[in-house]
Amino acid sequence: MVEKNNLELKNINFSYKKKSPILNNINTKFNSGEIIALLGINGSGKTTLFKILTGIYKADNGSILYNNDEINEKNILNFKALLGFMPEYLQLYKNMTVTDVLKLLSSLKGYDNSNIEEILDSVYLLEHANKKVKTLSKGMKQRLNLAQAIIGDPKIILFDEPSNGFDCSSITMFYKILRQMVSKGAIALLSSHHLTEIYGNVDKVLILSNGSIIKEICIDNLNYDANFLYKNITIILDETNNKNLYNIITQKFKELSIKNELVLTGRVNNKIIIDLIVDLTKLNLKIKDIRIENKILEDILIKLSWKLKIYTK
Repeated sequence: MVEKNNLELKNINFSYKKKSPILNNINTKFNSGEIIALLGINGSGKTTLFKILTGIYKADNGSILYNNDEINEKNILNFKALLGFMPEYLQLYKNMTVTDVLKLLSSLKGYDNSNIEEILDSVYLLEHANKKVKTLSKGMKQRLNLAQAIIGDPKIILFDEPSNGFDCSSITMFYKILRQMVSKGAIALLSSHHLTEIYGNVDKVLILSNGSIIKEICIDNLNYDANFLYKNITIILDETNNKNLYNIITQKFKELSIKNELVLTGRVNNKIIIDLIVDLTKLNLKIKDIRIENKILEDILIKLSWKLKIYTK
């Protein structure tokens, strides 16, 4: 049976030395089984919110509730025991081995070392288990950072810019681990600037600006909205002697524009993309390259940020 958990933030406010507020009246709720992404430009309050959730900072006012119980000085240590946190950069003991670092952090968290090998295997570090931290690449150190965050199967996992330093295979591994953890009832909350990577891998997006949540987006709603199924496509054709290319393109493919005689651009859905490729091939027009971008989240973020600038002038 999957465990049900929820985390709620009520009227969270925070400022440094009573200056301009960093977080302004944050109200939101996270449920078990969800991967939630925090989006926002630098200085929007993402990292500060994580530090409040981990107890590094204390909110000026407001409350944090876990399973409807308010977190306070009496139960904060019990709450921290449920957390896993992967900061953007983690300073590790350079002269310790990968295994010894995890054993140390595991013991500090109050867990035994029975599944250290399993964790290392899940983050592709098992073969490097006896290497010293100082010999690891940036990507390996980030995987070790991830490994320490998931020790003890935390109920709430926080990731601050987790994919910095990750290659494509590591990003795939990262989201596979997240999906496994939330399937058991965990709540995963991450911040990122890699918007294309987030789309398709998270369940909900919160957009922060000037310390406030200005938009909550459920990814399922995007998937069923025709306006968001269209992608920007660029098709680069190989050189061709077809003198009627311009007429063929303008008559046959009205969804596309011609930047020059070999570069076609447009915004189309998946079906049209397939039809375009098939038809271009039938016309003996050789395709040199195809670039497809889905800039849904970027477009939303830019539009909302632009509106906010207008409203706050």
